[in-house]
Amino acid sequence: MRLALLLPALAAAASGCGGGCNLPPPPSSETCEPAPGAPAPTISAIEIGRRVDGVFTAIAEDSVVELVTGGQGADMVVAALRLTGTGVGDCVAQRTRLEQPDGDLISSEEAPLVVRPAGDGRHVTGDLLLIYYGGWGQQARIRAEVGGARAEVLFWAGDRGEVDAATADAPTPDAAPDAAPDATSDDAAPDA
Repeated sequence: MRLALLLPALAAAASGCGGGCNLPPPPSSETCEPAPGAPAPTISAIEIGRRVDGVFTAIAEDSVVELVTGGQGADMVVAALRLTGTGVGDCVAQRTRLEQPDGDLISSEEAPLVVRPAGDGRHVTGDLLLIYYGGWGQQARIRAEVGGARAEVLFWAGDRGEVDAATADAPTPDAAPDAAPDATSDDAAPDA
């Protein structure tokens, strides 16, 4: 008799919302679709960094970058690119790789990214969520390529913090005329 009651309950759970209904989508990088026929930008410099509270800070070579835990429990490096150049619209094709120091691929993002103006002919991409399959205290490298320009930075993977990576970051604010545009590794505290 109990088996007769248990089978319909199991069937309902398997076909229904056993894990939850209407769950938010898993976190992802801030990708976009470029306008058809849009010309490629001319990029003169790329900086690899992070956006914290809407402010870009370059990752200093050999610094510690905190890992974050994404919505599905994976360790990630959340990065952004600051681009200097002309013809940068609101969506730019890019290729970013997270690698071990010897060049072995850990993860990558090759989809076009949302871009926001950051003053002084610079633009900052939306967040890149790069899954990290390594241990704390190990070195890793981010390599980025946009419009033929390349950049890379070697860093140490640090402690991880709990971050809701599914929540969109606020737009990068335009710098006030009397304020410094975006922070750089020279004028901001290092990532720790």
